[in-house]
Amino acid sequence: AAAEHKGKIIMHDPFAMRPFFGYNFGKYLAHWLSMAHRPAAKLPRIFHV
Repeated sequence: AAAEHKGKIIMHDPFAMRPFFGYNFGKYLAHWLSMAHRPAAKLPRIFHV
């Protein structure tokens, strides 16, 4: 996120990924969330350690 900051501005970027997304993150996230509603989708298992 340091590549994007200019001056003393507080920005909400919890994963410091904003400079690396070249497209609308809302659409990206909506795409992945819509995968759960597809009947033939083989979604990867997600584990929390």
